[in-house]
Amino acid sequence: MFLKIGQWVTAAVIFTSGFVWGAGNRLPILVKSNSPGYVLPDFSFGEKCSLYADRVEIEYRMSESIVKEVRSLKGAKSLELLVSRAATDKLRYEDNLLCDGPSTEVVGYSRNTTNKVVVYSTGGCGTPKAIREGGAAYQLMRLIENYCAKTH
Repeated sequence: MFLKIGQWVTAAVIFTSGFVWGAGNRLPILVKSNSPGYVLPDFSFGEKCSLYADRVEIEYRMSESIVKEVRSLKGAKSLELLVSRAATDKLRYEDNLLCDGPSTEVVGYSRNTTNKVVVYSTGGCGTPKAIREGGAAYQLMRLIENYCAKTH
């Protein structure tokens, strides 16, 4: 039996989706990224923390190098459900007059949501600050701040 091109794409997406979210934990559930904004290369320092069901990966980005730390994590399989709950929390926007400054973004991913779930964002040039309000978002922020403490 042969599949048409559209059917191949659908089959590939279904297979990939199951593989990625399966036991391999290839996609993070929660990610926090900090950027220093516009600075001279010698003073550039950013970090990215990615929480998976079984580990935390912390990546420190300096002017010419990247240092990666991996920590074991237990009991985090329920985080995906927490991200799904946070998607229903209210997202509040505030004016952001800062441009080219430091920034932080916290986003969650879940099989139950079609897009990334913005939990917090400082915004940037012409982009408002976004803060998700609710118990699930609050819990996600407290958890990610344990691993990546700096929030701009």
